[in-house]
Amino acid sequence: MLTMGGSYIMNSDVVISRELEVCRLAVQITSTVSTNSTTIIGFSTIKRCNPVTFLDSQFFNLKGFFLALHINLVKHQIMKQILLLFVAFLITSNIAVAQGDFYTTSGGEIILSFATIDNNGNANGNIVRFSPVFNGQFYGNYDLNKNFGLLFGAAIRNVGFIYDTPSDSYFEGKKMKFRNYNFGIPVGIKVGNMNKAYFFAGYEIEFPFVYKEKAFENEMKTKFSVWFSKRVPAYYHTVFAGVQFPYGISLKFKYYLSEFFNQDYIKTDGSQPYKGLKANVFYFSISTSLFKGTQVYVKEYKEEMRVY
Repeated sequence: MLTMGGSYIMNSDVVISRELEVCRLAVQITSTVSTNSTTIIGFSTIKRCNPVTFLDSQFFNLKGFFLALHINLVKHQIMKQILLLFVAFLITSNIAVAQGDFYTTSGGEIILSFATIDNNGNANGNIVRFSPVFNGQFYGNYDLNKNFGLLFGAAIRNVGFIYDTPSDSYFEGKKMKFRNYNFGIPVGIKVGNMNKAYFFAGYEIEFPFVYKEKAFENEMKTKFSVWFSKRVPAYYHTVFAGVQFPYGISLKFKYYLSEFFNQDYIKTDGSQPYKGLKANVFYFSISTSLFKGTQVYVKEYKEEMRVY
């Protein structure tokens, strides 16, 4: 038996018990059903709860209600986990930045260059080329710790090769010198002791902007230069590797994955001087003060030996 608006509703004990349990669960979940007060036997004063209409109501469909409640709890937990992960990411990022060491370096480069040549089946004739000027490099360095770092930068480089051409080629046995001034953008990694000696390697893209060609025959020399020439590709793909020694000296090897010439180039007279001339440049170089050099090394040595 229960009281509803001053009247009594009679049902079997089983039905009443089930209906009261439904109401009890509903009361625990929500506190707002209607504005009229009533009393349910065995419970304190609460909002109106009619067990018969409650079971038939779509608004208070228990299955849908508990499903919605579960979804909200899951969403809350997911948002909480995402927030915790984001905070953890910020903390670890700040620690990494704080522990890292960023600095800039620059230096020159003395280059000894060669080329692998295939001139319509003829692979001979390459001569080493020495180019001490003008080769300038600028690097940004980010050392994550004492044993690993990243590098990126910019460079202007004088690169080419010397070639004794076959007598049956387009150049008719002349001694030729081909070279470009390239603008390079390197990226790479460093592994070792960042303040002393370590290995470095990476990739560099180079953009040729001044092409120069010299021809030697019977002690006579002819030459010409062209800005942004179509005789060579618009850019070169290269890879490099080297070792950095204490006091700022480094040795480097570099290989040009792209061919030096544009074999499809056609002169105004219709001839194709580089057709079938496949040449890939590679070089060895010595650099000074390319990365951390004398000043940093000596400073660390003084600190270790307590010399001031």
